[in-house]
Amino acid sequence: MSSAFENLTAKQKAFVIAYLQHFNAYRAAKEAGYRGNDKTLRVVGSENLAKPYIRRVIDNAMKDAGLTEERVRREISAIAFAGDMADFEPWLRGESTLRELRNSGVDTRLLTTASETESGNRSIRIQDRLKALELLVKLLGLGEEVRRIKGDTNAVLRLVFEKDDASE
Repeated sequence: MSSAFENLTAKQKAFVIAYLQHFNAYRAAKEAGYRGNDKTLRVVGSENLAKPYIRRVIDNAMKDAGLTEERVRREISAIAFAGDMADFEPWLRGESTLRELRNSGVDTRLLTTASETESGNRSIRIQDRLKALELLVKLLGLGEEVRRIKGDTNAVLRLVFEKDDASE
């Protein structure tokens, strides 16, 4: 990390490292050893993110790793709006390879695992699309609207599209 990182306190360094692992300020504050109840830890996490010298270290680390808000939004969108399990049926039936599916246009980023037993049974696990939608909604600043319609995935999709249409 940078010399700016070296100038941070031990707790601030631990906060930055934890934050870069899961992007949760409350959890990072807790893991970094800050003390207090949940409310206090949320405040500490928020305050740390608001400190320009801590924010600069985080932003530089993200930039060095190629993480930009646009890239994160694009990757989360790919998961949220990707195909579904049916796209992997040819592989599950043993009729194609994952490479062939990818070459035919199936977005295999949706997969978290693909396995085959010795007896030839195949199984897959895919990314949690609802979680991806929730993250995307947070990034787009639609959190308040989503809380009002929690659990209605179609409504979440409508909100995302409406927000997207409004920005054009």
